[in-house]
Amino acid sequence: MSEQTWLGIDLGGTYIKWELVADDGTSLRSGRTPTPRTGHIAVTDAIVNIVDELGVAGLRPAAVGIAVPGHLSAARDSITILPNVPGDWVGFGVRSYIAERTGLDISLLNDARAFALAELELGAAVGASSAVFATIGTGIGGAVAVDGRIVTSDRDTFGEIGHTTAVVDGEACACGGRGCVEAYAGGSKVLERAARRGVSIGLGPAALTSLEFAARTDQAAADVLAEAYDAFAVGISTVCAFTGANLVILGGAVGAELPGYLVRSRQRLEQRRELLGGVEVRAGSLGARAGALGAARAARRSRSESKNATSHPELEHQK
Repeated sequence: MSEQTWLGIDLGGTYIKWELVADDGTSLRSGRTPTPRTGHIAVTDAIVNIVDELGVAGLRPAAVGIAVPGHLSAARDSITILPNVPGDWVGFGVRSYIAERTGLDISLLNDARAFALAELELGAAVGASSAVFATIGTGIGGAVAVDGRIVTSDRDTFGEIGHTTAVVDGEACACGGRGCVEAYAGGSKVLERAARRGVSIGLGPAALTSLEFAARTDQAAADVLAEAYDAFAVGISTVCAFTGANLVILGGAVGAELPGYLVRSRQRLEQRRELLGGVEVRAGSLGARAGALGAARAARRSRSESKNATSHPELEHQK
C-alpha cells in the first residue's frame, strides 16, 4: 500500500482485537485472536504475530497503538495494573519489547481512553469540545475530554468514573475504596450482588439479560439493577458537574445490554439541569471496534506529533 496505515490493537481478557486503518480512520482489515492465558510473554508474542502476519501480506503499518484494560506508568512504557490478563506485567517493558520485535513505533494507552479517542475523532462525539466518556463492562472505565483533548495524568487515573464515590462508606471496591460506582454498577459486581440476595440467574454471556428479565417479577433483582443504575448516574452527574461537559458518551458490552444505565443517567442529569444546563447522553457509535480504532488513532497521533512539547500527544484530539 502506498499510503501510511496504522494498526490499533485492543487487548482484552478474552480476545485481542485489531484494526488496520487508513489516515482518515477507514478500516482496511480487522480481526481477532484468543488472548493467551499462559503469561505476559505469550500475550505480547501474540501481538507481535499480528504485526508479522500483516507484514507478510504486504500490509506493514507505520506504527502500532495498543489499548490495555489497566493502567500505565508515567512514561507509558509499562503496565502498573492489569487485572484480567494473566502474566507478570508490573515492571515488564511492554512497549520496548514489542518495538524491538517489530521495528515499529509503539504507543500504549488505557482502553477507556482509547474508546474516548475513537468516539471523539470518528464516532458519536465528533465536533464536541468537552465530553465525558464511560465504558460499562466487567468494571467501569472512564475518560474526559476538555477543550477537544482527552485529559490524562502521570498515574493514568484521570477520568476514572468507576472509582468516584456513589455511596458513602458503601460496598468495598477492588481499588481499596468503599462505595465506588464500580462496586455497584460494574457488570461482575451487579451479578455478585444479585447472587448474594438470592436472585437465581444462570451464568455465562446471557446472565445480565437474565437478571433484567428476572427484575420484572423479582424485587431483589429489580433493586440490584436500580442501585447499579443509580450509582452509575451519580458518578456521571458528578463528573459533569466537575468538568462542565454537556455531552456524555456511553459504551461497553454491559452498557449496550442494559439500557437502564443510559436512561437513568439522562433522568439524573435532567434533575440537575439548573446547575449543569442541558447535558446530552448518547450511546457510542463504534461498538466493539472503538478500542482498536482509538489505539490506531493514538499511534497515528503519537507518530505525527512526537516532536511537539506535550506529555502525551497520542491523547490530543485532532480536528
